[in-house]
Amino acid sequence: MSIKTTETHFSFTDDHSRVVLKGDTKYDYINANYIDSYHKEKAYIATQGPKRNTLRDFWHMVWQENVCKIVMVTQLEENRKAKEKRKVRHYHFTQWPDHGVPDSIKLVNFYRAVNNNNRDQHGPLLVHCSAGIGRTGTFIAIDSLYEHGKSVGYVDIVEYVKIMRRDRLNMIQTFEQYEAVFEALQELFTVPDTSIPVKDFCRYVDEQDNATIPQNQKVYRLEFQT
Repeated sequence: MSIKTTETHFSFTDDHSRVVLKGDTKYDYINANYIDSYHKEKAYIATQGPKRNTLRDFWHMVWQENVCKIVMVTQLEENRKAKEKRKVRHYHFTQWPDHGVPDSIKLVNFYRAVNNNNRDQHGPLLVHCSAGIGRTGTFIAIDSLYEHGKSVGYVDIVEYVKIMRRDRLNMIQTFEQYEAVFEALQELFTVPDTSIPVKDFCRYVDEQDNATIPQNQKVYRLEFQT
């Protein structure tokens, strides 16, 4: 294994699950691992945030692994060759502090925004924070456990954290991050998504007003009761 020296003096990568760079690259190493979900192998890539000296390798990995979504849960502090075009959606959650956890409602709203757009997603979901383990592991756990819980009727957070840590060390670093997984899942399983896109709002209101059903059965009333 070739190791590329970066500004970071430690690595959380395990050889059996690490992403190996191929093709036009001097080194095959990048600080990134495949993470399995309950239903799919290599469903995610957990990676360190790109640095000035690893930026090219980062985008090389995005292209190589056919990544269509990048989830960024941290703050912001080539040769001329003809290539095919791809659309990569970049989701940036700006309200997750470096030390601590965000409000669970804000995190769930962000998660739903990511999850509601699954068009053209063929490759793994790439998630990164700064080191690619704490906030990254928290987001991946929420996504995988929510999908698994919907299909089987229960969740086992301890079990899935162990699954992640088999592929990348220290996924979910703090008690607060672990607790955030519980709070986000509680929100997802108990509170429906009631957001309405602005472009659809007027049509939505008209449809509710013109619905030929008893007043106490209209969506407004039911939503208010909930």
